Amino acid sequence: MKIKRIFGIGTAIAYIVIFLFIASMIYPFPSHQIKIREGGSYHYYSEGNLTAGSYINIENKGPYPVSDLVLSYQILNGTYGLSSDKLYLGNAVGNKTLNISFKIDVNKILNVPELNYLIFYPANLTLKLNLTGNYAYGFVKFLLRGNVTIGWDALARYSVGQIYVTQNSTNFSVHVPFQFGSAPFLSGNVTLLSKMVLNGTVLKEARTVLPLGTNYSTEIIFNFPISYGNYLQQNAQYIKLYNYVIIKNNTIALGVIQ
Repeated sequence: MKIKRIFGIGTAIAYIVIFLFIASMIYPFPSHQIKIREGGSYHYYSEGNLTAGSYINIENKGPYPVSDLVLSYQILNGTYGLSSDKLYLGNAVGNKTLNISFKIDVNKILNVPELNYLIFYPANLTLKLNLTGNYAYGFVKFLLRGNVTIGWDALARYSVGQIYVTQNSTNFSVHVPFQFGSAPFLSGNVTLLSKMVLNGTVLKEARTVLPLGTNYSTEIIFNFPISYGNYLQQNAQYIKLYNYVIIKNNTIALGVIQ
């Protein structure tokens, strides 16, 4: 399984920072004296953190430096904070490229129940930014604020194959092929809880341990007495399969298959 993007923050970072700088040029900076360019975005994983960022090139042709630039940020999922920090960017004299990067602690997502679902579902996060600095040797100070919505892509995917049945002299078995994959920087295990339900009644439950950080294929098998075979086949169109994942005693619904 390929994760197309860990979190779609790089480009958003570039544009919001450029927006802040351009806004700052309206007053007191002459817009023709400062040019802002985005120089590419990136993301990587290291020491328990997802890091995404962008290179911002500031070309200051004006007579005065932009100095003591400090960018404070918060990344929020609703009211729950994923990350916050201050980036000390220094001065922008002449032509300078700034590396604007943001980090998210993966362990926080794994360990905080309110954030667990970010492993399995995409979401819109809020990036809150405050930019402070000086212009004209400190005679002019500025504070700029901005919020932007950034896309978070799910870190895990699953799919269900073609369901089939087998039977012998004693058992009627329903087989559900199940493929699961997650980003390689995740670690540990989660438990897949599957329930076969007919008209609101749980016929059978199955639990399967799924490893994080790899691609994994397995089968969910529901075994019934052979006498159930005809009953299940006659009601097959009404049977639903509910899948949940349990992570650190927190249960997250994955979906329903009919």
